[in-house]
Order: sequence, then structure tokens, then C-alpha cells
Amino acid sequence: MFYTNGYSENTSIYGKPQQDIHAGFHTRGAYSVLRHPVYHGTIIMWLGPALVTGNLFFIISFVLFCCIFFERIMLAEERYLKKTFGLKYSRWAQNVPIIIPKLLNFKKPDTAFSWKRAYKKSTGRLALVLTAFFTFDVLTQLMALKPDYNILYLLVLIISITGTLFIELQNLIQNAGSKKKKFSSY
Repeated sequence: MFYTNGYSENTSIYGKPQQDIHAGFHTRGAYSVLRHPVYHGTIIMWLGPALVTGNLFFIISFVLFCCIFFERIMLAEERYLKKTFGLKYSRWAQNVPIIIPKLLNFKKPDTAFSWKRAYKKSTGRLALVLTAFFTFDVLTQLMALKPDYNILYLLVLIISITGTLFIELQNLIQNAGSKKKKFSSY
């Protein structure tokens, strides 16, 4: 997911184009080996905290829920892309798998990787995952006879949440500035 976000020039966190929705769709980088790399990355990212529970029923339930949830989104997205881009999308989709990546299909992205863009688009999810791990760690330590808190989780969590808040604040300031420009032009 971090990799995909770092190369995705005109997509939002949820993969929806921010500028012109009819400009095109991504076919290079992670999108050349898998049709929905961000959804797959999200599932893998959240599988970590699920595995930490050690509860087989919870892990299987989580995987089934994610598969059903994301399958619905993927189908709706595929219908939209087919309707919008027609034959161009259909040809691309025939060669790119939906579930298991086909690594031999890899095509280098057209755009340069941007750490800033990758962090900006991934930071909220990263903070959520770190919060989940930290919560599991605290609960485990509370139940242990000899608590041994992992301060590293706390530090990374604080840095990630601070980064998220900074980026959100920056976006609010930018949006407020663009609204002022619109009103001052009247």
C-alpha cells in the first residue's frame, strides 16, 4: 500500500481520482501485477493485529469479513471502470489478476516515487494499525504476571499520530486558503 501510494499521482487514499475522473486509470507499478493493490495491502496490514490475537476463530472471521467487504467494493469499482473506459479497461483487466499477483507482468511506474506522497496517503492507516498493536500490547501486559511494556510501540505510535495530525492540519490550512481565494474573486 505504501509503495502504491508513493507512485500514485492523482489518486486519493481510497483510490478514487481527485482531478479528472476520466483522465485514465493506473496500469503500471503495483497495478501491473494486481488489479486492486491498495485493498490487498489494507487486508494484509490489518491481518497483523488479527494474528496477534492468536484466536483462530477471530482470524478466520476477520479474513472472511475482509474478503466479502472488499469483494463488493472491487466489483462496483470494476463495473465503474468498465463503463468509463470500456475496451481499454477490459483488455488491461484480462491480463492483470484480481487476487494472486502476477509478478512477471510488472511494468515500472511512469512517475517517480514520492516519500511525502506515500506517507501522506498512508499515515492515517499506519496510525490505526500502530494503535491496534499498541492496544494489544498493553492488554497483554495488563494480563501478564510480570508486565514488560514495549515503549517502542508507544514512541512509533506518537510519531505516527503526530504526523497524521500535522498532515491533516496542513490540508485544512490549504483548503481554507483556497476557499478564501474563491470568495475574494467575487
